Formats: sequence, structure tokens, C-alpha cells
Amino acid sequence: MHEVIANNLRYQLDRHQMSPATCANRAGVLPSFLHDILSGKSTNPSVVKLALVARALRISLSQLIEEAGTHSPTLHIVESFDYDRPVCLPPLETNKEHGFEEAHFSERWARKHWGKDAASLAWWRISDTAMQPTMQPGDLVVVNRAITEVLYPGIYVMPLAGRLCARRLQPGTHHVHIHCDNPAYYSSISTPELCEIRGQLVWHARRLDC
Repeated sequence: MHEVIANNLRYQLDRHQMSPATCANRAGVLPSFLHDILSGKSTNPSVVKLALVARALRISLSQLIEEAGTHSPTLHIVESFDYDRPVCLPPLETNKEHGFEEAHFSERWARKHWGKDAASLAWWRISDTAMQPTMQPGDLVVVNRAITEVLYPGIYVMPLAGRLCARRLQPGTHHVHIHCDNPAYYSSISTPELCEIRGQLVWHARRLDC
């Protein structure tokens, strides 16, 4: 896997006639991150940082991490055809069954809605029916990974029973109410220390079947 990434990175740098240092500067990562990939020292590079590198090279993440000929299609979500440039959102978790590796939003639109937190966003898909009717399984959501504490009421992503789930959380004085919008699911109470928050939902979309 790391050899594929190194070869793809080397090819893209040559194609863009860009040095690793210039690419790192544009991506906002340390030059050592790219150097370790190219030298083979890094065998498990950060997907989030790789997404930033892909954006600096104006390619999809799949073009950087997959072998040639196996690239997955990319989902592009834009406000309109009149936008400045896309901002690439990496996946919250790697899951090949989703069929695409990243989501692209208009950078202007993303910064308008999320400001400086745009760099901390990731996409994810709702995995169960606990949040029906608010959200359905398969709905695409955007998660702000910078939010790792339950300071305000909202819908957060947290691991439950070995997988990531979305739940409506209400902070209390010394506890957190974990609520499901679907009445078929039980609500519960936990402590802030036991709530492993992966981020807060800030946007979601749904496929229309009509």
C-alpha cells in the first residue's frame, strides 16, 4: 500500500513539475511527511494529510492511494457551477462500499458555512436507523472533527458496539443524555469521560428516490 502511495506521489509531483517542499507548503503539511512517504520510511501515512496533499496537486484522494486502474469515482458536491475551487473532504472512516473516497464542496460555500472549521471537516454516511426520521441509513453527512466534547446539544458521532453511530447528545451537569430520534431505540445516560466523540454533525444530504 505505502509503495503505491509513494509511486503515485512521485508521478504526480513529476507531472506537475513540483518539488516535495512546494507541495508540502501548499498542502499545509510538514515537508518530512512527504519525504518519509517517498523514502519508504512512512508505511501508514495519515489519510487526512494525504487528502490535503491530493488537494494541493488538484487530484482526487483515490488517485494518490490506489493503484492505477482501480480508482473509485469521486462524488462532487457543489453549490452551483459558478464556484471558486473545490475543497476536498476526507472520509471520517475508510469504507470501500461507499463507492467514492472523498466529497468536494465549493471552498467559498464551505468557508461561508463553517469558517475556519472547514479544515476539520470530514464526510460520513449514517449507518443505522436510530436517528429516523431525522436521518436515514445511507444519508451523507459532514462531521466537524474539531469538536470532541459535548458542550452544547447536537448530533454527534461516537463509537457504539464497535462501529461509529450518530446520536443526539444533551450535556448535563455531570452526565450526558444519549438520545435516539427513533422511538424503537432506547436512550441512555453516560458521563463525559466515557463519551468518545469523533465529531459533531454540521450538514447532511439525502438521496431522492422520486
